[in-house]
Amino acid sequence: MNKIWEFFLNKYKFTFIVIIAIIVFGVFSIIQLPKESQPEVDIPVATVNTVFPGASAIDVEQLVTDQIEDKINSIDGIKEYTSRSRRGVSFIQIEFNADVNKKTAIDDLKKKLDEVENELPEDAEEPNVEEVEISDQPFMQISVGGPFSIVKLTDYAEQIKEELQRISGISQVEVVGGQKDELQVVVDKNKLDNFSLGIQDVTQAITQANSNIPVGEIRTSSSIFSLRLAGQISDTEQIKSIPISSKDGTVVRVEDVAEVKTEVGDKETLSKLSTNNKDSEQAITLVLYDSPGGDITEVSTQAKQAVEKVIESELPQAVEFMVVQDRGEQIIDDLNSLTRNGLTTIAIVFLVLLFILGLREALIASIALPLSFMITFVILQIYGLTLNFMTLFSLILALGVIIDTAIVINEGVSANIEQGMEPFSAAKQAIKGFQWPLIAGVFTTVFAFIPMLLTSGTIGEFIKSIPITVSAALISSLFIALAIITTINAVLAKFRNKKGSEKQKKSKIQVITNKYL
Repeated sequence: MNKIWEFFLNKYKFTFIVIIAIIVFGVFSIIQLPKESQPEVDIPVATVNTVFPGASAIDVEQLVTDQIEDKINSIDGIKEYTSRSRRGVSFIQIEFNADVNKKTAIDDLKKKLDEVENELPEDAEEPNVEEVEISDQPFMQISVGGPFSIVKLTDYAEQIKEELQRISGISQVEVVGGQKDELQVVVDKNKLDNFSLGIQDVTQAITQANSNIPVGEIRTSSSIFSLRLAGQISDTEQIKSIPISSKDGTVVRVEDVAEVKTEVGDKETLSKLSTNNKDSEQAITLVLYDSPGGDITEVSTQAKQAVEKVIESELPQAVEFMVVQDRGEQIIDDLNSLTRNGLTTIAIVFLVLLFILGLREALIASIALPLSFMITFVILQIYGLTLNFMTLFSLILALGVIIDTAIVINEGVSANIEQGMEPFSAAKQAIKGFQWPLIAGVFTTVFAFIPMLLTSGTIGEFIKSIPITVSAALISSLFIALAIITTINAVLAKFRNKKGSEKQKKSKIQVITNKYL
């Protein structure tokens, strides 16, 4: 083992090239590492959604949900599932066993659902399978407001949404709190009775006329049924002319039994915006979701630039926006916090060592922290990890040990030099005396984190970045201490003209510290 460290001592010019390479690759890795708020975790959960327009909750359960559940029960690797049947839609959430390959399990699920398709009602849509991702939580919310009607603000929000969806790191944009004009079919019960028709006849006729139109809720009273639509039909005349039935050569159309009109739809969510201490105004909220593996900080910046671009170039000047949630900014704050903590640690270590050991030792030991972090960032990129709150926490956790390792080996070299040993011999002697205690200390800590690395399931996926990051940082600090710190110390000592002047300077500081500490 000594020969490895002595190689860096004997080839010190090569060692300085290695230092430059560490800095270059470290900075490159920091720039390239994806930044997100939390680790990417493959949650073993999927959902199956099936739309059955116009059907009651009981019909949905008996004709759709039960059929799908029969197929799910024949699939291996499923831990549990829950189902909910509501009017017009069936929802099933499936949790797979932790040791099951999620992609394979979902492929099997889709094959089983292909088999059940023929058993579902004609009007039921194809079951839709979706994977549940931890990134399904929004990373940004933007409120858009101004002195405009809610319908107009909704149109403006839709324009902004189109621009945001062009950004590659954004997977989905939702418009919340908006209202749009919608078509309403208000059916007169008396007229239906005159033609011996029911509300279901009207529903089926409109659905068949345009199969892409989802039939919404039906409101009932003693004399009126209201059918709300939100599909591709935008012309009331088209709906009016839809035939419902034909008897004795007489065609009954929608207009014969109902009033078709365009009205503003119901508002399900209320959103308001207040800027510059003004009274709050009604607003629309844009909810943004990021794509897995993306750099949230970069996507966040692009999203804000895109909103500003649309508002400045395409919308009225009175339109305002405010970012009410931004995980990208939170990550930047966390990175800045880590940087401040690191610089504070370096400054404290430098001052302590300056008063106790001297200027040269203080400078050399302070180099260990940034160099160790640089190597750690390279390793994180190799392992495909991201910069998130777990990796940042791990780096902060490793700060103390990194500095301790550098201080021990640095003091060993300096003590040997003060005893009159030649600098390179002093470094070799320090390595010989301290390498195994340092190796044992570092790897004892590394081994303590192995159980976390071996944890399986979703929790294991979530916390695996902690043992990897801590281990990478500690092993990097060991390399920096034995290969880099010893070499720098020996080279600086060798090229000093006289050791006496150094000893004199150090002795003055040590006189003060010995007197007062």
